[in-house]
Amino acid sequence: MFARPPGGDYTAQTLTGALQQPNFPVLGVGRAGQVVLAWTETPQSSGSEPVSQAVVRASIGTRGAPLSPATQLSGPTEDATWPTAAVTDAGEPIVGWLAGGYGSGPIRATVGAAAP
Repeated sequence: MFARPPGGDYTAQTLTGALQQPNFPVLGVGRAGQVVLAWTETPQSSGSEPVSQAVVRASIGTRGAPLSPATQLSGPTEDATWPTAAVTDAGEPIVGWLAGGYGSGPIRATVGAAAP
């Protein structure tokens, strides 16, 4: 993630690892500056291990400060896609996604930073 205050310098924070493939980043910002950044991620094989299905991960924080370490929100076998992110008026992050891969499956969501 790269961010900057108006007229300021960009700062960088790495939220994914070398063997991960992040996709579909989405950002939700609350009225008081709360931030939730969510994305899908497909870990890549490290040799003998098979490639896992896509999962939804998210980091939370406030504008101008580093975000929390990424937390996996979806289950490891959901093959999660198309995340969306928002922040409630009370400042709680909400992340939703489609489980079951591209095209069909149940819609899942979580409120707050805890994984389901």
